[in-house]
Amino acid sequence: FTGVYSNHHPFWHTMIIQFCIRLGMGLSGDINAGVCIYSVLQILAMSCAFAYIIMTMYQMKLSYVVIIPCFIYFMIMPYHVFYSFTMWKDVLFAAAMAVFITALFRIMAGIPFKTGLDGDNRVRSGKVNMVVLVISATGTCLLRSNGQIAFAVTFIVSIFVLGKRYWKVLLALLAVLLATAVLKYPV
Repeated sequence: FTGVYSNHHPFWHTMIIQFCIRLGMGLSGDINAGVCIYSVLQILAMSCAFAYIIMTMYQMKLSYVVIIPCFIYFMIMPYHVFYSFTMWKDVLFAAAMAVFITALFRIMAGIPFKTGLDGDNRVRSGKVNMVVLVISATGTCLLRSNGQIAFAVTFIVSIFVLGKRYWKVLLALLAVLLATAVLKYPV
């Protein structure tokens, strides 16, 4: 509200909060509506991240003996519920990081992003996995002050792990690193 910012709290996360508060104030004139919008957004983000992980486990054809306990763990652990409602930078960062790691794994393992709309969607699914990777990588860099440092370390390790075979992934990760540096510092 004041326009005075510090880097204690990531700028882009603050802008997400500001957007939700302004939307809530515009719709109802009440700041609590903005907090509600933010909370719902955050709950959906965490739910989607957990669902993405479970979907990946299912598509890997893991046993239900592994998938069901993980599903139950994500669903009923009390700190997941409290974490989803708390207005911290850590929540959206954790969702972005979980999706980023899962997307990177999916690309490396060659797991297609199946939509169920057609029989063979491998070409499109590779692009979907890459889009999910780029969006989640951007969130990883921008939603926490040290997220970009963690991402940079991951990028350096990825160069050695992925190698020339995954040059498009490495190029996308480098583009995210450079773009978020511009968004984080000059902007």
